[in-house]
Amino acid sequence: MDSRGRSATSKGAGTGRIADALATMGHPVTAVDESPEMLARIKRAETVRATIEGLALGSLFDVVLLASHLINAPSEAIRATFLQTCARHVRDTGCVVIQQHPPGWFATATAREAESNGPATRVRIRAARPWAAH
Repeated sequence: MDSRGRSATSKGAGTGRIADALATMGHPVTAVDESPEMLARIKRAETVRATIEGLALGSLFDVVLLASHLINAPSEAIRATFLQTCARHVRDTGCVVIQQHPPGWFATATAREAESNGPATRVRIRAARPWAAH
């Protein structure tokens, strides 16, 4: 399947490391963050200043990204709210991509980064939609 042009939104986009890379590849991207200083560094994606918890963009996306540390929030209620926001913004045929670290990861992570023809990261994908029943 050709993925060029698939729409994406990045929740907690920060400086746009992922959002700008996707936009450079030809994807329409909406980057969401509550920090105007972070959003000011995003050059290629559309930006929206907002919190994730109450976000209602009025659009559906092929891909919803929840990267960074957000899903590692200590409160189960906040994590559930983040996932509900993702569910509100993903097309029925789309997917939600979540970057999650197991509890002990931060204590053992080493300071290194690898890049190969664009952003690179270790990803674990779980094919489930636990929010679908809500």
